Amino acid sequence: MVDNIAIDFVGTNVGSGSKTYNINFCNKLNSLKLKDKIIVFICKNYYSQIDKKIKQNKKVEFVSKPNFLSIGFIRILWIQFILPFELKYLGIKKLYSPLNFCPIFANFFKIKVVLCCHSNLPWVYFHLMPGNLIRNFFVKKLMEYSIYSCHILIVNSFYAREEILKNLKIQKKKIKVI
Repeated sequence: MVDNIAIDFVGTNVGSGSKTYNINFCNKLNSLKLKDKIIVFICKNYYSQIDKKIKQNKKVEFVSKPNFLSIGFIRILWIQFILPFELKYLGIKKLYSPLNFCPIFANFFKIKVVLCCHSNLPWVYFHLMPGNLIRNFFVKKLMEYSIYSCHILIVNSFYAREEILKNLKIQKKKIKVI
């Protein structure tokens, strides 16, 4: 059975590690032997930087989104309130969210979410987070709710896994280390 899988690569418009991660991940898709169709949500500014070969892969479909969705608060609104309905409409059964947040209500549509958390900063060094206190509190809570609602959480080290286990009440088996 072939599942429709989606990846949410709608991310920041500024030069950053997450933007580089998203573009490199998209380019790497072309070298994989894919059995499932993958639908990639991506902003136009990212799409223009993707290798032309991946754009011709019949197993990968890009859904281009306007660049204004890369603006922080607008991006969060899109992820939480529009993306779940779009996933449902497209018949998506699995979603990979690589940028610390995922649609919390995806469970209502029976969509399994794999979340990649790149930062433990909100729980370990909250005072070092960029931005003001209210924004940082909101980001921290949204990350927590995303972690609680996802089916699998990917972290980048065993140390990060232990920090999350220490600060959040989730099952260890839910966390995968890469």
